[in-house]
Parts: sequence; C-alpha cells; structure tokens
Amino acid sequence: MKPVAILMTLLMISTTLVGCVGIDRLLKEPTDTAFWDCRIEVSLDGLDVETYREAVEQHPGYPEWCGAPVPKEMLVDDPGPGFLDGSNSSLPPSDESYGSANEGGVWGRNATHFIGSWPGPEECSTMTIYDIFDWIDWPSDYSDGEVGQWDEEISLCSTPVPCESLTDSELIYERCWPTPYARYYWTGEYLYIGQASV
Repeated sequence: MKPVAILMTLLMISTTLVGCVGIDRLLKEPTDTAFWDCRIEVSLDGLDVETYREAVEQHPGYPEWCGAPVPKEMLVDDPGPGFLDGSNSSLPPSDESYGSANEGGVWGRNATHFIGSWPGPEECSTMTIYDIFDWIDWPSDYSDGEVGQWDEEISLCSTPVPCESLTDSELIYERCWPTPYARYYWTGEYLYIGQASV
C-alpha cells in the first residue's frame, strides 16, 4: 500500500496528516491563500499505530503559527533559500527518524532519507523516491534518484531524498520538492511539521 502523500521531510515528507489547528482562521481567509497545515511526528523507534495515537493524545498543543498564512513569496516557482535567516537548526539530530503511523503502516523522515513500510522488502531496492511519490510533479532537473535499502533492524524501507536539506531554527528548505519550504518546531519529543496547503 502506498503512503499517504506528504511532502517533507523533514523532513520530510512522509506521513499522515493529523489535522491542523486554526481551522476557524482557514474558513475566514480567501480560498487562494496557502496555510501552514501541521502534522505531529514522533520518534520512529518502536512506533506503531497504538503508540502513535497515545503520543498524539498527550501532545502539548500545536505551535501558534499552525493554520496561519504562508508568505506568498515562498510559493513561487524556485523561491530559493533566501527565507532562511542563518540561525542554527533546531531539528532532531540528522540520524534520528521521526514520523507517524496509521493502519497502512509507518512513515517518516530523517535529514537524508524517507522511511516507510512501503515499499516492502522485495520492492525496496528497486524503487527511488520518484517511484514512491509518483504522483508528484518533480522539478525537471531532478530525474535520477538512488534506490532504497531495506533496514532489517526496523523492518522499514529507507530511501534517499534527492536534495540537501537547508535549515534554520524554524524553516526547512528542500529544492527538489514542488513546495520547497516547510516550517517546524521540535519539543524534544514531538516534531511539528507545517507544509503549505491551499
């Protein structure tokens, strides 16, 4: 079963949307405005549907910017990394993976890889990120990708993301995604990822 479409990485990209705060704000704004649509991610270590639901039930609340408008300049074609302010990243360590779980499987990211239950062990080593997210209109200069590798220790497929993550204390910029910017907040236990959603 293919993963639900999520673009970040945050980190990635991956994972099931858990709902967004500020829904009253969304209903009052013009429909052509994009908003920070937020999801909750937690450590993938030992994650399953039950432990994910328990974690979400106990989360301390969404950041106040969830549901707020995304600057329109971030949404143009190839906006560049100029919105990054040079501050230090506040993301988890690059080798730690965060994500979510639902009845279809477990999905997540670290700084360099998309990690998920699908593709399975037989298909994992034959598919790139472009095959996994085959409905995405990728930039034309991104056509080659490395195939995934099945991680026996966690029983998940780990697939390289084809572009570098640039970050500051609030934003992630990954040029290869159709919407390159994501916003985030990490509490040490919960990683909130906001992506532009009209």
